[in-house]
Amino acid sequence: MIQQQIFVCGDGLLSHPVSYLFHLGEGTPRGQPDKATLGNTRLILADCRTTEAAQTAEWVSQGLKAGRPILLLCPSLDTLAALRGIVGILPQRSVAALLISATQNASGLTDFRVEALEYTTVAAGSSAADSPSKAALELGKTPPEDAPIACACIDFASLGSAFVDPAAADLFKVHVERTMDRTRGAAVMLDNTPPTGLKYFLQTLTSTTSFTYSQGGTSNKGAGAATFTWTVWGFLNQTQQGNSQYLVVEGRISVNAGSLHSNDECDRGFGNAYVLGTLTAPMSPQAFVPTSGSGTFSGTVSIPISYKSPTGGYQIWTYSGSINNTVDKWSCKSISSGASLGAQWWMTDPCDGSNIPDKWKDAFSTWGHVGDFSGATSGSLDVNTISSWFSNTLLTGYQNVGGNFQWEGARFWGSSCSPGMYWGINAGWNWITYYPGFSVDFTPINP
Repeated sequence: MIQQQIFVCGDGLLSHPVSYLFHLGEGTPRGQPDKATLGNTRLILADCRTTEAAQTAEWVSQGLKAGRPILLLCPSLDTLAALRGIVGILPQRSVAALLISATQNASGLTDFRVEALEYTTVAAGSSAADSPSKAALELGKTPPEDAPIACACIDFASLGSAFVDPAAADLFKVHVERTMDRTRGAAVMLDNTPPTGLKYFLQTLTSTTSFTYSQGGTSNKGAGAATFTWTVWGFLNQTQQGNSQYLVVEGRISVNAGSLHSNDECDRGFGNAYVLGTLTAPMSPQAFVPTSGSGTFSGTVSIPISYKSPTGGYQIWTYSGSINNTVDKWSCKSISSGASLGAQWWMTDPCDGSNIPDKWKDAFSTWGHVGDFSGATSGSLDVNTISSWFSNTLLTGYQNVGGNFQWEGARFWGSSCSPGMYWGINAGWNWITYYPGFSVDFTPINP
């Protein structure tokens, strides 16, 4: 049973939606995680609400040395600070759950993979609008007061308000179970592994937050989820003239609209109209892709890195990363400014997400009906980015890379229904702000 493969640090756990899904009981091993007690354990679990930060950090260190992933519940900022020097990459904010695992790469270095489940995100702002439909305007008619729309809407209750949406917790549990697979502890072979002699690090942080859109008392049926995965490379560039550093962040940005209302007698829908955001590093900007595109977003970043060869002299190895995304009915543009690198993506049909307040009426047909805006495929976005920076001044210790992202969800519906048309049309939109930044240790890329 999976319960016998989990080791609980300390005396026990407080209530939490992630640990609840494992149905842990009195038979689950618990105590101090050392080689004698871990046995066949495949996951170490610790509740940061019941122990001091220093004790949690010690448990994490013991678990990683034993080759076991460790799941932390509700780590505070104090806990994250205590983990510095133990884990190479960390979120900048306290989170609902943090999964930490480590593997040895082909060069003998330790790569950390950290997955963070954020607390449920709430809307940063909202607005609404209504007007006669195009048909009503063309015919010079106003919505009849005696013909309100008949709509059996199902409101979405705000669930898991103390922690995270249950669906997000369930998905995170799946990630935990995958990490428990022992094969993940094997050395990782990469197609672009840097050569011996080149000093680098490779860390990965995935952060996920759930959210709901709400307008006029209704919301998306099932919570949406935004997932940001940052694969972070650091390189020491060594030449006869001096040393410098490069930082490269390969990003995957996925903003899912959730379980959406389907077109029915209400003719309504939810979807993400735009997504935008930047990463900011304490370095000089070097490159970012994509910079533009409509339907297809692509680009390549190549960086030649000089290093001291073990056989003598200096050699050149080139980092090369490419992206190529196809997202129908979406466009993008660069919004990079200074050391802040990023882009904005927006839906182009059935409504122009670059300026929803001015163009929301475009989502309605001549008869005032909503276009096909209710499908999660059209209302969600999954894209890749590459950002890179350099510094001629060597940085050491943990450096903060700030993330600032925002997305907007729109809901369109008809009102004052009579056979064949809606005389009135309505719109509501919410926007969410999220900060998926991270701190990464630069110590490995110093001479």
